[in-house]
Amino acid sequence: MLYFRVDFMNKIKTIVIIAMCSFSCSALTENQSSVPIPVASENDLIYCFSLYKIAASAIDYKAQGKTKAEMLARLPLRSVIEASPGLNGKKLVALSMHDIISDIYDHETLPMSVYAPYASEKCYRRGTNKTNVEYAKVRPKLLACSKLAESKHVECAIKSANGR
Repeated sequence: MLYFRVDFMNKIKTIVIIAMCSFSCSALTENQSSVPIPVASENDLIYCFSLYKIAASAIDYKAQGKTKAEMLARLPLRSVIEASPGLNGKKLVALSMHDIISDIYDHETLPMSVYAPYASEKCYRRGTNKTNVEYAKVRPKLLACSKLAESKHVECAIKSANGR
C-alpha cells in the first residue's frame, strides 16, 4: 500500500509539472496590459505542490468532526492575505488553504486523486494570474472525473480546472 501511495504521488507530481510547463506559455500572453500584474516566480509556484498534503489533512479533519470555523481560525483572514502586496509562495498557499477548506467543508468530499490535482492547478492558475472558475461550477466536471478509471483522474481534474 505504501509503494502504491508513493508511486501515485510521483505520478501526480509528474503530470502537474508537465501541465505547469504547458500552461506557462499561455500565461505570458493572457495578461498584456500597461499595468504590471503580479505573477508568482517559478520557485513560488512550487509551493502549489504542498497542497496535496494540505487537502488530505482537511479531508481527514472533516472526517474527524473538526468544524470549518476551527480550521479557518488557524489562518489569517482572507482579506488580510489578499491585501498583502505581491504574490509569493506563502500567499499562494494561504489563499489556497482558504479555498480548500471552503471546498471540502461546503460540499461532499471528492476523492483525493481528483481534488488534489484540481487544487494544485487552481493554485498554479492563481500564481500565473489566470482566472479560476468558481468551485461550485467546476464540481460537476470533477464528479465526472471521479467516475473515470483512477489513471484518468489527474488529467481530467487538471483539464477541469482549466475550463475544458
